[in-house]
Amino acid sequence: MAASNNNCGTAYIYTSQAGGRARVDYSLHSTAGIITGRNLDISWGPSYSGGKKDLGPWWGTGFYGNKTDVGFAMKGKKFGASMSGWVSLAGWTITCGVYVREDPRTL
Repeated sequence: MAASNNNCGTAYIYTSQAGGRARVDYSLHSTAGIITGRNLDISWGPSYSGGKKDLGPWWGTGFYGNKTDVGFAMKGKKFGASMSGWVSLAGWTITCGVYVREDPRTL
């Protein structure tokens, strides 16, 4: 698992595998208020060439989490993931930058 302190909280990312398929779990914890929106780029693979966009409104707490199953066999292969982007917070007119990276490792 990798964690990175950003300007409004902490971002986490973790890679694992189940049944030969890779999985990327990621989450955000805000220390500055309730997360109301997100615009995240999630990248994965040995060279971070796969990926998806995770964006939209979110109203709940200071925590947001999600996961994605990657549809190819990765058991015994190098695999890493990164997340970058921003979140918006309730009551603030600012956005907070997000970045975290887990270096490729053998799953």
